[in-house]
Amino acid sequence: MKNTLAICTLVIALLGVPTAFGQAAAYTDADAYEVYSVLLAARSKAWKVEKLVIAIETVDFPHYDDDKRKCIVPSVEEEASYRPLIDAYMELNEKSWLLQPTFTSGLRYQFVSAASINEIYAKDGEKGLNDFYSKNPGAAGRISLSAVGFNPDKTLALVYMGAQFGGTFHFLRKIDGKWSESTWEGGLCGWMV
Repeated sequence: MKNTLAICTLVIALLGVPTAFGQAAAYTDADAYEVYSVLLAARSKAWKVEKLVIAIETVDFPHYDDDKRKCIVPSVEEEASYRPLIDAYMELNEKSWLLQPTFTSGLRYQFVSAASINEIYAKDGEKGLNDFYSKNPGAAGRISLSAVGFNPDKTLALVYMGAQFGGTFHFLRKIDGKWSESTWEGGLCGWMV
């Protein structure tokens, strides 16, 4: 199964996948997968789940007006040092990328396409949600991830992570070669249903 997933992912990465943003290319930044792995391991532990179901295409924060920069506002003191991080996040998330099976945390996970998730949730009422869980026992729902923005020396990271009931940005800092979540002193948007 794991080999089949790897082969399918490789074929998709080589051929590209049509998305709402056009042809998606493989997302191969090793530092980004370290960041994802830290976030996903923490969420998996907090949610007490057996496996994670992750949308294979990256997504940006679902902003609802023309200026998504309103959702990532550093404090006045941190503006100069965080602006390159924010700009990198914005630039990378202008398009969708294809995630690769290279998470480093040893988590059990599977990739699903946005189209397959949309099909499940398009069903009436709770039937779609029940179908999702029957096809993915032990999962915490579908997780969506953005591409990761980094500062120039890759010691700060900004990433959006969402699930079907909410999502927000996460700010991480690399200290002594290890990534960990950190406090963002400015404003970051989130959503919840």
